[in-house]
Amino acid sequence: MAQNATIGENLIISDLRAGVNGLNQRLDRMSQDITCSICLTPWTGDQGRHHLVSLRCGHLFGSNCIHTAIRRYHRCPICRRRARHNDVRRIYGRSFLPP
Repeated sequence: MAQNATIGENLIISDLRAGVNGLNQRLDRMSQDITCSICLTPWTGDQGRHHLVSLRCGHLFGSNCIHTAIRRYHRCPICRRRARHNDVRRIYGRSFLPP
């Protein structure tokens, strides 16, 4: 009977470890989502020169980076859709991580 308890405890511990590993991977992906895909640095929130902006295609960038990219290439760096400076829309929000 004691052996069955030990096996059950080991299964629970194994499940908990798998859950923690899954959460850590999810947090890593979410932290990647809060950085500019051009320069890979975090956005400065809704203030500062590197604040979060979006193009018509929906891709997100830091303001400085996307204005430089549009000036040079006239396209979204991710999907290559044509982009102009007036396509850039500022994103406002308290937090960029999902609840």
